[in-house]
Amino acid sequence: MTARLINNVAGMRAVPDDVCDHAHEVRHYRNGLVHGREVVGEPIPIGIARGFLCTFFDRLPITW
Repeated sequence: MTARLINNVAGMRAVPDDVCDHAHEVRHYRNGLVHGREVVGEPIPIGIARGFLCTFFDRLPITW
């Protein structure tokens, strides 16, 4: 569900693919930690994750 939301918002706001991909990487990593699933890929330090998400959210309008 969240993957679809990220993709839909990215499409509406013309978010570049690499920015969207990084947001998905953080989502996958977080889901592995929170839901006790196998964590795929390398750990993402909190500062890097925050940067990826801030870059994604920076593309969104201030008000909807």
